[in-house]
Amino acid sequence: MNTQALQDPIKQDCFQTTLKDHLLSEFPDNIEEHWTKLKASIIASCEQTIGYQTKKHQDWFDENDSEIEHMIDKKRKTFQIWQRDRNCATKKKTFTPGG
Repeated sequence: MNTQALQDPIKQDCFQTTLKDHLLSEFPDNIEEHWTKLKASIIASCEQTIGYQTKKHQDWFDENDSEIEHMIDKKRKTFQIWQRDRNCATKKKTFTPGG
C-alpha cells in the first residue's frame, strides 16, 4: 500500500473516514473470523483511499544496450559452437567463464 500518501492530512482524514465506514459495529466472538473481517476492512479502505505503491526502477539497460547485446551474442555463439562439438576442450574453454 502507498503509506506515503498518509502524510497528506486530507488523505489521512479520508482514510480514517473510509475505515470507520468499513468497520463493523460489532465483531464476532471467534478471533479468526474477527481478524478476517478486520483485515478485509483495512485492505478495502486502503485500496479506496491511498491505493498501491508503484515502484519505478531506473532503467540501466538502455544506455549499455549495444555493449550488453554484443556480449550476449558472443556468449551465445561460443556456446553454440561448443554444443556442436562437446568433446573439444578448446571450444569448452572458450565458452566457460575465464576461458
